[in-house]
Amino acid sequence: MPRRRPKTYKGIAASPGIHVGLVYLVDRRRMRIPKVHLSHDQIYKEQERFRQAVDRSIKRLEAIQAKLKSADDNEPVGIIEAHLMMMRDESMVEETLERIGKKAINAEWALQDVVGRIRKIFDAIEDDYFRERRSDVEFVGDRIMRTLMGRDEELHPPPHERAVI
Repeated sequence: MPRRRPKTYKGIAASPGIHVGLVYLVDRRRMRIPKVHLSHDQIYKEQERFRQAVDRSIKRLEAIQAKLKSADDNEPVGIIEAHLMMMRDESMVEETLERIGKKAINAEWALQDVVGRIRKIFDAIEDDYFRERRSDVEFVGDRIMRTLMGRDEELHPPPHERAVI
């Protein structure tokens, strides 16, 4: 059987340096975001649905964090802690709730608007390190979005320790 030639991929760095290993692909294709205008009596229920999605997303990340801590793998734990801090950050959550209320739009649409606004702020930052943190904002928004849309599948750890995610 002929040996395959190695391929080189460039991705978004979660930590400094380079790593050589087997690829572990995580499918994060963009979702089609529904855009729904709400009646006045639907707003509170929609805001509550968003709060519950944030809470479920936090619980899922905390469970993943606990598994990594028990495996004594501290590098990803720090990344997950940063994502948890973003999910608990009132500005993202409160701004999304406010948009649902003021614009009378569904949670997915409101969250997409808020993440887009924050993404633009990060894009305007000249420092490369901070500009790259945009991917963290996108991950957090995507995680909550998947929970809202019922696509919050469990992330499984890579099948081998030399995996490049």
